[in-house]
Amino acid sequence: MDNKEGYDSSHTMYSPDGRMYQVEYAREAIKRGTITCGVVYDEGILLLVEKKIVSKLIESDSIEKIFKIDGHVGCSMSGLVADARVIVEEIRERCQEEKFYYSHPIDMGDLIKDISNMIWYYTFDGGGRPIGVGMLIGGIDKSGPHLYSTDPSGAYEEKYAGALGEKSDQVEKILEEKYKEKLTFNEALSILVNAIRATNENKTPFLEMAKITTDKGFYQISQAELAEMLKNIPSS
Repeated sequence: MDNKEGYDSSHTMYSPDGRMYQVEYAREAIKRGTITCGVVYDEGILLLVEKKIVSKLIESDSIEKIFKIDGHVGCSMSGLVADARVIVEEIRERCQEEKFYYSHPIDMGDLIKDISNMIWYYTFDGGGRPIGVGMLIGGIDKSGPHLYSTDPSGAYEEKYAGALGEKSDQVEKILEEKYKEKLTFNEALSILVNAIRATNENKTPFLEMAKITTDKGFYQISQAELAEMLKNIPSS
């Protein structure tokens, strides 16, 4: 077992072996969250999340796991929802500033750097703590569709497909096996749904989905639409 010797008492302190324990704890919060996954397909990006409704007294729409950022940008999350809301509001403001000052949507490469800088700030700000949320951020710009994943350290990766949350390693293994270039929407949906089903004891998990396309931008798919789509997806 690691001998932390108080090095986890502050998120601004390195251990002798170069670790920041509070950032690692934030990653654990993500691993305990419900699964979210995304994939780049021929028309854009597809985001899919699982919701765990623990009581019939809860209104499912009140639990946000997918957020619209701008007309061409959306994200899904795993981890602490409250932390996600804070970051989402800051990202939205950044997109609005770009439109106000430059009269065009923000480039995805610039946006992900700004988002990661926001997250990184919480790793050394003495009045805060690392952000306990991981996000899959999808968007369309003049160079095409992009999908990024964020980390509490402030690092980010661009991916063709990815997953965050509980059993995300197993989901990503399935995505690696099934992913190919120029997936159709139905192929992309089938891969994501079956990846979640394969790692879920409940073979009919409660899902939420959105897509970002070149023609329509961000579009949240209703539960009625999603239910019809799921009827046509065979189990792999």
